[in-house]
Amino acid sequence: MGARGRVIDVERLAVTDEAFWLANQRHALRNWRFHPATRDGVVVSGAKVPTIYFRLTDC
Repeated sequence: MGARGRVIDVERLAVTDEAFWLANQRHALRNWRFHPATRDGVVVSGAKVPTIYFRLTDC
């Protein structure tokens, strides 16, 4: 994550469906926003390794 709270890079560690990963990487993950980390009151870039579970249901 960059100092402005935007995702700079996304790296896949594991995935069960390649097509689902590609669609979500392009659409959802690139639009995420975070409050940037700070060090001594100054915003800095940082890294996070979240585990994300998706569940599809019929509506």
